[in-house]
Amino acid sequence: MAARRWTRAGKSNSGQRLLTDFQATSAQSTDGSVINVVWYKWSDLRLRDHEPLMRAHSRSLAVLHVHLIELPLLAGCSRVSKIQRCSARRAAFWREAVTDLSHQLEDRGQHLFVYAVAKPSDFFASLCKRFKVASVFAHSEFCDEELKTQEGVRLALSGSGTKLETFWGGLTLHHIDDLGFDPADPNQMPMYKGEFNGAAKKRPIREALPMPKLRPPPPCDSCDVGADAISAAFASGPQAPPIDQRQPFVWVGGETVALEYLKWYMESGQLKNYRGATESFAHGDHNPVNAGTRLSPWLAFGCISARMVIHEAREFERIHGKSSSTGKGSGKMGSTGARLHTELNFRDFLRFSALSWGTNYSKSEVLSRFLGLNGAMTKYALQGGKLGRRAIHLWMLECVSWP
Repeated sequence: MAARRWTRAGKSNSGQRLLTDFQATSAQSTDGSVINVVWYKWSDLRLRDHEPLMRAHSRSLAVLHVHLIELPLLAGCSRVSKIQRCSARRAAFWREAVTDLSHQLEDRGQHLFVYAVAKPSDFFASLCKRFKVASVFAHSEFCDEELKTQEGVRLALSGSGTKLETFWGGLTLHHIDDLGFDPADPNQMPMYKGEFNGAAKKRPIREALPMPKLRPPPPCDSCDVGADAISAAFASGPQAPPIDQRQPFVWVGGETVALEYLKWYMESGQLKNYRGATESFAHGDHNPVNAGTRLSPWLAFGCISARMVIHEAREFERIHGKSSSTGKGSGKMGSTGARLHTELNFRDFLRFSALSWGTNYSKSEVLSRFLGLNGAMTKYALQGGKLGRRAIHLWMLECVSWP
């Protein structure tokens, strides 16, 4: 399998530990014990509603928790337009989420192995030389590059007789097995979000999984875990931006803060004012800018799951009653909880569509259909024209809406 191509966005930092450091400094396990591994991606940084975590800790082996900072995602550029993949704000949020996950595990007698790697497959091949690994547990991927990475890891593990066990889990609001159709089949996957929304709302939503009782970890070197390991892993990424005093709201990464905010959002009745992106012409305080959930960054990094959010919304409406999503009384748009369900279904639609569209997902004719842009403008932005790069750069800095 060809390696994923990527371009460095900046010079490397001498303080960063790479895979070669892991191979050179880590002592091999000598007690002959067999372990399982939970592989956290950047998109599932939580302990609750995490199926791979629950599956790993249901087995009778010690469990090692691993998060890999993939350098192509942290410090690389996109292959076509050469745009930096990770902005300073995104890197800071990512690091905060990893730090919170590490602290939560430490509070429960566990550790989080954190390393910066160019290829996860190389890391796992080396890990299997240090430990006897029975299985690696992870969430399934759905986009082309991530699927190639996943299969590269599977191949590397097979050389040591180790299995990669993947689960759809809480990556989407609706579980892939509950849709009633195969989203990987273009003949079954709805082409438009409205069709998908109509079909998905007739399907069940699984309950969020509780945090399991954690089994003990294997012995680890102190340099592999904790604050120093996290700092070293993020060393070559963009530097944290200064706080902009004009920001009315500041996000902090991590499951702990995400759960606190979700609790406040529901208990303070903010759901009653929710609008959603498709109510974009609403005026006053209750418009999509001021009356959104502000949960998007935490959802993107998997600090909370979409089904946790929708179950909390349903519980709120069960206790307090339903409110109109337009502020104009009951109408065809339904309640604010139903509107939130619709918006989360749009997120599901994009993820499931990646399975059927493959690499066509990022081509200009598909994007223009989604974004409502002129096809030539979309193609120009994707090809890295000055105007396109400038617009996308401003968008990454949160200075403008989607260019």
